[in-house]
Amino acid sequence: MSDLPPFSGDNPRCAKCGMRGAHTEWVPYRPPVYNGRAAERKAQPEHLRRACIRCGYRWQEDIVHS
Repeated sequence: MSDLPPFSGDNPRCAKCGMRGAHTEWVPYRPPVYNGRAAERKAQPEHLRRACIRCGYRWQEDIVHS
């Protein structure tokens, strides 16, 4: 599990304008990148990237866990 908001279904509501429906893109897991001393980029969990079809507001959500 991650710190992302839970999956909101196939017809999500935009938090900004209230419109139902969003473009959805799956983003795969990205491991951390190190520069030899510390992480330059933290690991990014597998998640969904959403964008409202009306206003373009963007947000991220967790994937469905079965």
